[in-house]
Amino acid sequence: MHRYRWVILVGAAAVLAAGCWYQRPNFQKMYNRTEIGMTIEEVAKTLKRKPTMTLENEAFYIYDDPEEPVRMRFVLNENQVVIAKFFESKWDLAKKTEETMGEIPVTQPLPGEEKRTYPGGPIPRFEKKPGEP
Repeated sequence: MHRYRWVILVGAAAVLAAGCWYQRPNFQKMYNRTEIGMTIEEVAKTLKRKPTMTLENEAFYIYDDPEEPVRMRFVLNENQVVIAKFFESKWDLAKKTEETMGEIPVTQPLPGEEKRTYPGGPIPRFEKKPGEP
C-alpha cells in the first residue's frame, strides 16, 4: 500500500511539472505569417495544420484555447488563392451575434468588387463572363 502512495505522488508531480513548461501558441503571430496571395496549401503549411472547416470559397482555422479562442478566416478565389483574411476572437464573434440577435449581417463586398445591384444580388465573381461555357 505504501508503494502506491509514492507512485501517485510521483505521477502527480510529473503532471504538475509538465504543465509548468507548457506555452500557449501566439495566434496573432501565426496569423501575421500568412499573406494575401498565398494558396490554401501554403497557408496550411505556414499554420502547420489543415483547415478546421472549408466551405466553397472560405477556409476556417478554429483554435479553442481556453484563454483566447480565435477563428482565422481565409476567403479564396477560384484558384484556391487567398484574396482576404480575417482574425476574429470568439468573444468578438459572440458579441456580434448578440448585437445582431443571430441574424446574418449583409456582407460587405471584397476589395475590388463592385456593389451588388440589389440586396442579395449576384456577386460578380460568381457570374459567368460572356463567352464562358
